[in-house]
Amino acid sequence: MGIFGLSIRIDSLVSSTRIMNHSPFQKIAGNGWFWSIFCLAFLVLGLVLDHHSGTFELQLERHQLPPTASSKDWREISFVKTPSVAIWERVASSLCYILGISLFVSTVIIKGIEEVRQADQAKIIEKMREKIQEDVFEATMGKFISKEIVSVVKRDVLERALVVLRGRWELDFTPTKDGLHLITRGYYSLLNTREAEVSEEREMRVRPIEQGGLQSLVIRVAGKETLNFDPNAPSPSNVNVVNEKGLYTLTHTITVPPGESAEIFSKYYDTYTLPTADVIFAHYPTQELEILVRFPEDYEIELTSFATSPMECLHCDSTRGEYRFQGALLPGQGVAYSMMKKQAGGCEDPRITTQANAPQ
Repeated sequence: MGIFGLSIRIDSLVSSTRIMNHSPFQKIAGNGWFWSIFCLAFLVLGLVLDHHSGTFELQLERHQLPPTASSKDWREISFVKTPSVAIWERVASSLCYILGISLFVSTVIIKGIEEVRQADQAKIIEKMREKIQEDVFEATMGKFISKEIVSVVKRDVLERALVVLRGRWELDFTPTKDGLHLITRGYYSLLNTREAEVSEEREMRVRPIEQGGLQSLVIRVAGKETLNFDPNAPSPSNVNVVNEKGLYTLTHTITVPPGESAEIFSKYYDTYTLPTADVIFAHYPTQELEILVRFPEDYEIELTSFATSPMECLHCDSTRGEYRFQGALLPGQGVAYSMMKKQAGGCEDPRITTQANAPQ
């Protein structure tokens, strides 16, 4: 009840803020067309008055000056007089010019200030909402589980902006003279769940090309290719490769707009001696994940799931195994696999070890 009550109050706060931001005066103040027309009207009126004041004829006036001590004769002087109506029209036109320009400049400044204020207000409200939701989550979940577990859930799930909607791993084993070659292909559809653009730096440690490791990495964001890495070709400008004692560190940044997805395709190459075992796990919260394994008929493979969601076999025979997790995976969860030469009377199909009988 407390959670829903807080949610209602937060929404009420947001709604009341929206009402204040859309009062009649602010609607008029925020209407750029209204003020543009208003300023233009003053400027046009100023031009009309200025032009009209120039149409009046000047008046010539003569005045007689009486004799003075230095001159005993009457003198006549003449001067040009501007009609008083023309003077007042010029004063009015100047005021119109000043008002029009002042209103225009003021409107631009006020509109800019208002936009900044509204943006700051929206950020404050969003921070308040997130803070309250975090506090409510911690207070509620803290009644049932320890704070240490709550902090891990927040870090690995709630605070992760990028989530894998669909993922697929393909493992192809081929026999060699001394062991096995493995080509691992990965596909991920990575969704940005936030309302803002998310940039995340990804770091990958790979072996030299002659020793296996990363063969290719392609990233498409919103249908546009943003990265195409090939170790046999010069590195793209948006990838930084550092050689550390024969182990390469590949660093690149992935940027996903709000609500958009990044499609990631990767290919790895490894060499194993028998018997062999390894693990493969998720780096992001993952909603759906499928695994396809191909291997020689005279070999035996065993998969062990270390995920909270059970794993089922969709199709399994002597050379192929296709699996799917019946639920989501958290970062760090995945499968461990082991492979060996099939013994006489060994298992015909690949075996699965789920959490029900996995080592604890």
